[in-house]
Amino acid sequence: GYSGPPEPGDLQSNDIWDMTWRLHVMSHVFAAREVLPAMVQRGEGYLLQTASVISLSTQADKVTYSVTKHGALALAEWLAIHYRPKGVRVSCFCPSAMNTRMLRANGFGDDHPIMQIALSPEAVAEIVVEGIDRERFLITTDEGAEDVLHEKANDWDGWIERTGARFV
Repeated sequence: GYSGPPEPGDLQSNDIWDMTWRLHVMSHVFAAREVLPAMVQRGEGYLLQTASVISLSTQADKVTYSVTKHGALALAEWLAIHYRPKGVRVSCFCPSAMNTRMLRANGFGDDHPIMQIALSPEAVAEIVVEGIDRERFLITTDEGAEDVLHEKANDWDGWIERTGARFV
């Protein structure tokens, strides 16, 4: 599969945009269309949308991934706003690195720094179940993930400068 652009600043092809948009955003739309009518009729239900920790920040070297993950978070927000009053709970799961075969297939071995923070699937499952039990909208696997939102809100221009400086 495609793991990102060849260099920072690459806006990628329309085919990559279409594929990534369908995968990261439209898959949630398709699923919601299927299950929401019955949930609304019952007056209860639960949607767990999956975005990424990147949806709270950005990944400056991967434009389609960043933009579509932001879109997935925005869709989850819209679903929560619109359907929570109708009894449907919505959570958005924004994980950071997980120690999975996919991560390892992308060349991250045990000695890579990302593997030091990557959680096991079992640990991630516990976090998700706890978040659902508490009916939290935002469920993250990184304790500092929500801090990025505060940093951006308090100094968006500074955050852009600091993030962009890493890719000059």
